Amino acid sequence: MSNPYLAVLKINIKGATAYKVDFALYTLFNMLKSLILIFVFYAVYQFSNVSTLNGITFSSIMIYFFVIGSMDYITGSAIAMTLQADIKEGSITNSLIRPISYISIVFLSTIPIDLLLFIFTTIPILVLIYLIAGIHLSGFIIIAFAIGILIAYIISNLLSFIVGSLSIYFVDIQGMLEGTIWITEILGGGIVPIMLFPKIISSVLMLTPFPFIIFVPAGIFTGIINANIINILIVGIVWVIILALISKIVWKRVSKNMNVVGV
Repeated sequence: MSNPYLAVLKINIKGATAYKVDFALYTLFNMLKSLILIFVFYAVYQFSNVSTLNGITFSSIMIYFFVIGSMDYITGSAIAMTLQADIKEGSITNSLIRPISYISIVFLSTIPIDLLLFIFTTIPILVLIYLIAGIHLSGFIIIAFAIGILIAYIISNLLSFIVGSLSIYFVDIQGMLEGTIWITEILGGGIVPIMLFPKIISSVLMLTPFPFIIFVPAGIFTGIINANIINILIVGIVWVIILALISKIVWKRVSKNMNVVGV
């Protein structure tokens, strides 16, 4: 008997491979966003007449924004939107009685697309950056970066799941979701690297889950984060556990209050 989880994953992989042009356009627009931010910081460095900001050179900033551009899909909202649609339309009823858990279906529906984006977007761009910029990547850094990417992906999806689960209490979570994405961008280092904030603010932000979605993996790859990497990753793992527990509690509460008649 075939594994139902593997079957769902295969179906979604086949669906994801049908959007090759979308992958190319997605990558292009993300790179344009990175270029805009690079031009902004170029102006900052030029008009400030400095070679470094808090010890970060312009070349490091430039590489940093290309790296986060290559993994922008990590901050996506697919899980939240799927939850909202299923709860509001009432189609979640059929999903809840399937032999495979609904939560697994939701997560497995997003993994194939994100995995393809990682393979065909993130890896080629990072390899190109490595070859052009001549970044030194030791075995430890590569492993730490891989762990950082995994932590970022899990944290982002757990946050999306929590927000999406709240659909049962709100008419529309689009505003809340957009707010979460913007908070992640601003507090997570998507607009300004965390290291450029005042020290007290950057220290506080590093205790939240947001920097682990963007700043930490990009910072490890570019060398902006070059100390206490193991401790930083441990904090990220702690946040994964905390958010997983919160997700479980929220979903348990939502399930009890669910009136699946097209809420």
